[in-house]
Amino acid sequence: MSDHMTQIDFGDLPDDMTEGFWVYHQENPDVFDRLVELSESLVSRGRTRIGMSMLFEILRWEYFMAVDTAEPFKLNNNYRAYYTRLIEKKVPELRGVFTKRQSVSDSAVAA
Repeated sequence: MSDHMTQIDFGDLPDDMTEGFWVYHQENPDVFDRLVELSESLVSRGRTRIGMSMLFEILRWEYFMAVDTAEPFKLNNNYRAYYTRLIEKKVPELRGVFTKRQSVSDSAVAA
């Protein structure tokens, strides 16, 4: 894991979930990059279905194992659907591997 995860700025996020996601994503692009890396690694090992919840927990685990602090790593579970759609939009080879349900993020991360 790279050092970037120790410097995440959470700031004051907007109350609107979609706006909050885009602010978080802009301020923490390495979260997206790491989610893509994890997804590609699983696909390369033959996985055809991936749950974003699992990937979020891996990121949390990596953070807590790499950082000696009581400061929590804030990764909003409500952003899972947004990251799923954004990854599928930006990384075509990962389209269709994520388990997902209908979500407000469907239109927020439109192609």
